[in-house]
Amino acid sequence: MTGLDIVNEIRKLAEEQPDFVYESNGRCQYTSGNNCCGCGVGQAILRLDPSKRFILEMIDGGGEKSFSSIASVFILSNDVYIKWISSFQRYQDHNNTWKDSVELADLNSYHGE
Repeated sequence: MTGLDIVNEIRKLAEEQPDFVYESNGRCQYTSGNNCCGCGVGQAILRLDPSKRFILEMIDGGGEKSFSSIASVFILSNDVYIKWISSFQRYQDHNNTWKDSVELADLNSYHGE
């Protein structure tokens, strides 16, 4: 799994549910949430590799973790897409729609395109 794989999967989620707002209550959960089965980053990772659920659940149980702090579990730590994924996560955690979160991440982060 690469950072680009995760970015592309997040984009697909945002296309499928552009108006979705993840309710983080100030704490992103990769595999659970008040109104869904996890944040966009967690859902993208699980779509790409369902076997990662256990790792994500352990991270959820260990306290809040930004994607940049756990990226090395899933992709190379120097992957150019970490900033984009982290930006998307930050925007979705502040009650932006997934569509808006993607657009904001595109404006504010290098995403390799």
